[in-house]
Amino acid sequence: MKQISPSQPTANETLTPCAEHGRDARATFWRHVLLLSAVSLSLFLLNAHVLPLADPEESRCALIVRDMIDRGNWRVANLDGQPYLDKPATFFWLTAGARWLTGDDEFSGRLIAGLSGWLAVLATYSLASRIFRQPLAGLLAGLMLATCGEFLFLARWFRMDLPFTAAMLGALWWFWRCENRGAGVPPACLADVSSAPGSEADPTSPNDQPNGTHNAGGTPAPRYGRDVRVTWLGFYAFAAVATALKGPAGLVLPAMVVFVHLLLTGQARRVVEFFSPLGLVVFAVLASGPFIVAASASPDFLGEFFSRQNLSRFTGSGNLGHNWPGVLYVPLVLAAMLPWTVYVPGAFARLFPFWPGRWRTRREQAGVAFLWTAALAPLIFFSFSGTKLVGYVLPVFPPLAALLGGLVAAWIVNPKHDKLLQVGAWAMVIASAILLPALPITSAVYFGAATFADWLAPAGAVALCLLCVTGAAAALRRNRRSRFLGWSTTAVIVAWLHMILFVAPVGYDRLSARSLAAALPHGTTPDQLCSWAGEKFSFNFYANAETIQRYVPRNDGHDLNLLVERFQRPEPVYCLVIQGKNREHLDALQHAASGHAHVIAKTGKLWLLSNKKAPP
Repeated sequence: MKQISPSQPTANETLTPCAEHGRDARATFWRHVLLLSAVSLSLFLLNAHVLPLADPEESRCALIVRDMIDRGNWRVANLDGQPYLDKPATFFWLTAGARWLTGDDEFSGRLIAGLSGWLAVLATYSLASRIFRQPLAGLLAGLMLATCGEFLFLARWFRMDLPFTAAMLGALWWFWRCENRGAGVPPACLADVSSAPGSEADPTSPNDQPNGTHNAGGTPAPRYGRDVRVTWLGFYAFAAVATALKGPAGLVLPAMVVFVHLLLTGQARRVVEFFSPLGLVVFAVLASGPFIVAASASPDFLGEFFSRQNLSRFTGSGNLGHNWPGVLYVPLVLAAMLPWTVYVPGAFARLFPFWPGRWRTRREQAGVAFLWTAALAPLIFFSFSGTKLVGYVLPVFPPLAALLGGLVAAWIVNPKHDKLLQVGAWAMVIASAILLPALPITSAVYFGAATFADWLAPAGAVALCLLCVTGAAAALRRNRRSRFLGWSTTAVIVAWLHMILFVAPVGYDRLSARSLAAALPHGTTPDQLCSWAGEKFSFNFYANAETIQRYVPRNDGHDLNLLVERFQRPEPVYCLVIQGKNREHLDALQHAASGHAHVIAKTGKLWLLSNKKAPP
């Protein structure tokens, strides 16, 4: 008869309960995945195909993709007839593939960003569920991430920022998954593995915090034959994808997170594992491809990309962006997390393992320490960067959402009274009652809602938000915490859906020149087009012009005189005018070409002028 080892329990002992628990866990997992997929894909992709390309990022990327498809310039990106050396071509290849599948210029790039955001939401769900050993923590983390303002905006943006962030998050998710293979096992089953009092797997360990957030909230589950090669193969594969999408930060940031995590948890000797030969080979093969291909087409690519676009950006010597104080990233992150920001103080108070009084317990809280490291490392790193952009802190939001999800999930599951979390919940009600109705109202006022019909959609959104907030407040008074979170989350989703369906089309139209290009007469050629006081790539894109003549305001008035001469000729000319802060550019042209410059169309601060009057 076959001998049964101690690690192989009989069906009558522990296999049946764990199998039943496993079936329930799988059903819960798939319910959560379906819910998160429905919410995130709706928020990320709804109406994305009808919005015009915004300037300058979206339309610039779309021009590059169209050039690749039309001219076959696949090896290196091209813009305005010149090599575009700011980024590798990986994202543009992916978008070209999506363009081939969908046949839609606007939707193709947003589809790549939206799917990347969806994968990031699922990775955050998995990470939070494993670290806190609670599926509810993962569900809340995923919902918080999907409804986080900056993350949601960039998940609908035709850019490579979200795919880049998702690939880096994949590297961290894979590392933690391999490090803690038993982290997803229910506590009841873990007790069979190690049930000694005070052990890591013991759900009643005295290491648990009084509020119930840990031990299950951070202690790594027992490791089951960790395979170092598999860990670093997956880590380097994800990091290679991130590097191929945007640059060396795709490796630097996740490696920095893991490096600091190993040091803080007393595993400094394991730093040598970074030099896994097979992992480094995988990284080199996957990451180097786009760079080698681009360098073969443009010898200047490697020097321009690594020196100017990366090193100079970080040192600030390239004058490639803003250079505000790094501390301003903190309020930016807090504002972008609204209304979930109300739980950040509770996360610091309950879950931050690096306070002096908790420093000795950081190893027991390894999972939570890993999330804090993942959230703070990019924030600190880019605070010291000489160039600062809002999108740089995008990698902060997934681990921060996981921390907030774990915190709130523990409060929901644990019936004990927690004054700090109770205050946070009421703050959530107040913030939602103020901020969520304010979104549709301020948007309607800003975009000039004047008629009764213009106010119908904002009024409906406000009514629904207030209904949900009222339900949340009633549930909180009755201490029905799950229902409270349900109402609160619904209110946030309603507010964002209103913005997506009714506000975004108006806002994007003002950020794009699509309506001006649509006003051009049929048969207009690129040589009849020009721009005054700036450029808008969306005008080039929708006018189907690779390049157009640009005229720039100068002190000597040279370009203005040339432009006026064009308006005075009999040949038709159509000029895109960026009006300036006080319409100074528009007024200067109309005054200099008086009687010849006629307004054809207008959107936002963009004007289309021609020497031919528009047909009535």
